[in-house]
Amino acid sequence: HKDILVPSKMDIYISRPLTCYPDQGVGTGFPFKLIDYSIQNNNITENNPTKNNQNNMEWTHKIKSDTPSQYTPTLNMAMSHFDAEHLLEIQSERPLTAEETETLEGCRLLRSMLQDLDSSLEKVRSFEQYEEDIYTQIIPLIHETFEELDEESASVLQAFFAAHGQATRLAIARTTRNLLKNGGEQGGGVRNSI
Repeated sequence: HKDILVPSKMDIYISRPLTCYPDQGVGTGFPFKLIDYSIQNNNITENNPTKNNQNNMEWTHKIKSDTPSQYTPTLNMAMSHFDAEHLLEIQSERPLTAEETETLEGCRLLRSMLQDLDSSLEKVRSFEQYEEDIYTQIIPLIHETFEELDEESASVLQAFFAAHGQATRLAIARTTRNLLKNGGEQGGGVRNSI
């Protein structure tokens, strides 16, 4: 027999993300998970939202604002980039060419898409669902609408989607916490103390 030394005190830390499926697990919805994301915050450099400082990461439960600090300036920059103001000025002077008309309609569509994505932050529950929507709806819509994007427009959209992804992570974390605190959408959930 060998003597086994056992410490007098042992601390064990275990982490498991809480996962909940809509419709009591029988629906087709994506799960929503209680996950604290580490996202960029307070990272706008030189008033240019397209240049991010990767060093300023913060956990979602510690962020007090509704969205990460870079989100609103990036959204505003994208909205103003696709406002097609120059085409509207040309349109007041002369009829637009077919190419100019297509660009104007594309800009209107992109602005509408950006507004829809912004308002979707209030309802988002699952990052998996968000990614599926981006890959199956948003990106195909952009590819169908534009033959190609100039480098500046592509950069603006890339910055927006990066900032929107961060805002989505924050919104998901908050929504899930609120659902857990309040017992679900209808308030019918069971609340247990641990």
